[in-house]
Amino acid sequence: MRIEGESHAGRLVGRVFEDPEVRPAEWVPDLTALSIDIETDPRARQLYAVGLWAPGIAEVHFVQTPSHAGRSTSGISHSITTVFAIA
Repeated sequence: MRIEGESHAGRLVGRVFEDPEVRPAEWVPDLTALSIDIETDPRARQLYAVGLWAPGIAEVHFVQTPSHAGRSTSGISHSITTVFAIA
């Protein structure tokens, strides 16, 4: 929205308009979304992986427990970028 008219500085706001003219304005927001996929056990007590997708982002982050330490993750997914280690 476009506001036109006399204004003055406000005490708690930047500008105060009295009897302004209000017109529509051209504005198209640049919206972006991030899809988050969280993989857990059936009771959601153990986190296995988190997948992220947005334009320019395609990542899968796996949780590596001590029992899986040292195992190769190659071949699981070509988009693996990080493996988190938890104690």
